[in-house]
Amino acid sequence: MSRLDALRALEKGVEDGTATFAMFEAAWPLLDDYDPDSELQPQNLAWSAYCDFLDAARALHDAVRPGGEWVASFDTTGFAQSWKDEFEMTHTFSALVPGKPARAWLLALIASLIDEEEEGK
Repeated sequence: MSRLDALRALEKGVEDGTATFAMFEAAWPLLDDYDPDSELQPQNLAWSAYCDFLDAARALHDAVRPGGEWVASFDTTGFAQSWKDEFEMTHTFSALVPGKPARAWLLALIASLIDEEEEGK
């Protein structure tokens, strides 16, 4: 399964609440810098964000979109984020997950990664 396919499957699982940890492992490879069981591995941060831990969603954002400027906003219906890339281009993604802001943030990050994979970056 390609990373794009894994991200799309994960997006659907997160949206409908049926995601499994194996889906997170398929979408995010292990980082050599950390122990495989480290909570700092992207799939572990993503799983915690799926379980609605905002600190994990923030840490995942910092790992996936390091540096640069970013803005996140929440309201009663969902979440929106935007950031500037290395070319000062602004990217905005949003997700609707009422009452689960970390999961909405996770979905917005997944959408941004899908977009990036589709563009071949």
